[in-house]
Parts: sequence; structure tokens; C-alpha cells
Amino acid sequence: RRSIVVLADPDDRGALLVARSLRLRGAPVALVATDQLLLAPVWEHDPLGASRVVLGNGLELTDSSIGVLFCRARGVDPPQFRGAVESDRRYAQEEFFALLMSWLARLGERVLNRPHPGNLHGTQCSLVEDLLSSAWSRGSPHGFAAASHARHLPPGAGPVREYRPWGGRFDAGQPAGSGVPGSVVAGGPGMRLPPLPDGRHWNVTVIGDRLLGGQPPAAARSLAFRLVRDRGLSFAAIELFQLADGGLGHGMIDPFPALDHAGEIEAAADHLALVLSRCVA
Repeated sequence: RRSIVVLADPDDRGALLVARSLRLRGAPVALVATDQLLLAPVWEHDPLGASRVVLGNGLELTDSSIGVLFCRARGVDPPQFRGAVESDRRYAQEEFFALLMSWLARLGERVLNRPHPGNLHGTQCSLVEDLLSSAWSRGSPHGFAAASHARHLPPGAGPVREYRPWGGRFDAGQPAGSGVPGSVVAGGPGMRLPPLPDGRHWNVTVIGDRLLGGQPPAAARSLAFRLVRDRGLSFAAIELFQLADGGLGHGMIDPFPALDHAGEIEAAADHLALVLSRCVA
């Protein structure tokens, strides 16, 4: 009998509640912690053939037993190497990441979200790519600028931000005209973003064929579904906004929605159960 596997970190409350909801429905579900998978005493994986993993608790994961795998693994840090020197630990992380990436890819469309070379839980472009896309979608690409150092940015009306590609985040800077923000370190890349729109905005979560959060107009709903599906995602959080001229823009698309509301949890369980039913039909 095929089952739903929820692969998540131990502190992922959303994944825990989704698995609980599935159990209450009588659905076959196994909640597997990322560390359990990394510590599995039996690993047999052929990228072009069959795979078999036996966990320490005896649970066996095979191509024939997995109907759907809901991937919520945020990182790969093998417990058995956490006390190793940094170079060995980093090497182990890379090797185990490659193993899990290959294993998930081999499962194909049964994995939600589909893995991506950047992370296991789904496609997530860099902040730079998303901001460029957002600037173009607003019809104001010339309002966006980037430079190797914030002081080299051209004057503009948008705020100044520091971009740290190694940390994957932006630090809020000061309004334009106030000089280089103190958060920009010497030599740090900087960006100037277009002014944020004053119109309506919605923070929504896409789960399968459902959109939760706010009541965006039909055009915004269609945009959200298109952006999410273009990335091969089934679960994602996305910010949408509407300009005064009626145009639509978007911010970051996060393939790791919090799933911290009852509606999101039930929608996620609904979608996983539906995909499983199609798999075993």
C-alpha cells in the first residue's frame, strides 16, 4: 500500500500538523525527520533504477511504498558529522545533499515540491532574480539598480538595500538622500529598489488548486497560480500588489509557506490526499 511521506525538520510545526490531519482522516502517512533519513542504516539508491531506504525505526521507503512525498527539508546537516572539522562537515553536507537530491528527483512527480539544485523543498530564485522580475513586472525596470558597492549606486527615489548573496537576504537601508546606510559594510554589494507601490497588496499562499489569504482579484489570482506553477511548485507563499494603473506585480515566491493557519493545514492535507488518490487509482 502506498503512503504519504512527510519529510521535515523536527521543529516544523506546520508539517507536524499536516501529518496529524492526514492521520485523523485515516490516510496512510509517515512523518520522517530529516535526520532520520540522514542516519538511515540502509541506503540503496540507483539514479536510473530502484531505491530502498530503511530507517532506524524499521520503516522502509521504496519506490513502491511512496505514493506522495511532501518535502519540507530545509537543509542537510548529517548528525554524524556535526562534531567534525568544518571542511569535513561541509563535504559531508554536500555529498548528502547530492544523495537526497538524486533520490527525490528519481521519485519524480510524486515529490511535492519538486527538488531544485538550490534547495530540496522547491525552486527558489535568488532575491536578485526575483527583484529584477518584480521590477520588470511593474513596468519600471529603470527604477532598479545594483552595484558592487552601495556608494556607486546612481541617485534614485527608491530605498537603498544591502545585498549579501552569501546570506541570502537584504538588510533594510535608509531612504534615498540620507546617504549610504550604516548596514552596508565596506565592499558590500548594494541595490536601489524601485519605490514600492501605494496600491493594494495581498500575501497569499498557493496550495495545489487553492489560493488562501486575502481576496485578490481574478487577474491577481491567475498571476499567482502561473508564477507558482512555472516553478514546478505545489506549495508556495507569494506577495502580490496592484499599481494605480491597474498593473500587477509580485515580490518573493517562497516555496516554504509557514502552514501556520488551520485553513492552510487542511488545504495541504486535502491536496496530499488528492494526489495520493490519483497515484493509487
